[in-house]
Amino acid sequence: MELKSLFLRPLPQGVIERLHRMRLQATALRYSNDLIRLGQLFKTDKWGEHWYLRHYETHFRSIRGKRLNLLEIGVGGYGDTTKGGDSLRMWKIVVGRGVIMMFTYTSYILTVNQVP
Repeated sequence: MELKSLFLRPLPQGVIERLHRMRLQATALRYSNDLIRLGQLFKTDKWGEHWYLRHYETHFRSIRGKRLNLLEIGVGGYGDTTKGGDSLRMWKIVVGRGVIMMFTYTSYILTVNQVP
């Protein structure tokens, strides 16, 4: 197989989605101290729909950089396993080495490394 033909083939959808998530994570690291910007990047309903992030920004400021255990109640998706979790991805950047726990229709405990 010719090298040029390898680059002309379209990438599988799963690879494209993975690359998109990696790019988003890399961009998010630049804004790890700005919850509002992170909420916009991850398209969470915490900003724009509910406006919670301006309050979270105030209350989380004093514990930034510390190892946290965070509980998220309701992660969206509403029955579609490919949807929801935008806030979890945002919190993954904020919490860093901590643990994110979530409760939704079914209970789960996810470490930060397991949040997609």
